[in-house]
Amino acid sequence: RISFRAEPLGATYLYHNSSDERQRILVFDFGGGTLDFTVAEVGAGIAPEILATHGVLVGGDDLDRRLMEHLLKYFGAGAKYKNQPFPYDILDLLLYWQTMPEVSRPEYRDILYDFREKGSNKRAIHALEKLVNNKLGFALFKEIEQVKKALSTNNSAVLSFEHDPIRIKEVITRPLFERLITPAVKKVMAGLDEVLEKAAVSEDDIDIVLRTGGSSLIPVFVDLLTDRFGENKIRQMSPLTSIVGGLAVIAHDDKFQSPVYHERYVNEDGINTIVSEISIESDQSFETHLLRVGANCYSDQDTVFTRIPVTLSRLP
Repeated sequence: RISFRAEPLGATYLYHNSSDERQRILVFDFGGGTLDFTVAEVGAGIAPEILATHGVLVGGDDLDRRLMEHLLKYFGAGAKYKNQPFPYDILDLLLYWQTMPEVSRPEYRDILYDFREKGSNKRAIHALEKLVNNKLGFALFKEIEQVKKALSTNNSAVLSFEHDPIRIKEVITRPLFERLITPAVKKVMAGLDEVLEKAAVSEDDIDIVLRTGGSSLIPVFVDLLTDRFGENKIRQMSPLTSIVGGLAVIAHDDKFQSPVYHERYVNEDGINTIVSEISIESDQSFETHLLRVGANCYSDQDTVFTRIPVTLSRLP
């Protein structure tokens, strides 16, 4: 028997297990890929009640890319050849270490040659070629990540990456980093507004704010939560283990309500779903089939479903 729980509920249930009194909590789960919010009532030995969940497509990796964007000046940003700027599509490929090797494709060869031999910043193009040809992108992003982590406890950190002709040694201050990630901060603020609206609660209705995930340690987000909810409400959970710890608690207890679509799945004897009576206002005959990816849409055509909402999966 396999059951599923949404990842953001992990920290919710972990805290619930240790709370003797009933509290309304907000979980701020900010990891490398996404930011997840959960508003719930927990504790006092009563099963948690999830009031709202919401996700924002902002994570620690996005913050790393903002720092990389700042470093593009070392790899051709701003360079010109015959009054033409260095192509933005090449610079975009540098924002992900996974896509950096694509810059070495044949279609970019002539562009790189022209900017390297006749452009306004030959050194930067040499550095770019070193970066992509020697597959140094991952190493550079690891250095960026270390600087980001250091800025959580220090007001500045030195970003050093030297592989001749790449010579980067730059002091990154916390105010500079916070300016670079301003768009992400705005998305986080909007996400908070959204989840509170979904839960029909205000900041004053929240008793405890639980921070978890590595990116929840970044001071600008700590300050954001403190300013909004008050310092006395903020709690820091283990940033790297609270989610899996909570899911382990759920798996051990396994007493909590399953999603409503748990009942929709077919049994071996045929269709057995929430929807039990189906009729059509037509004189044509019909058969009942289950809605799923890859199933035929019609009995007289080859068209198939390629994508459906998960909550409709296996409905008739």
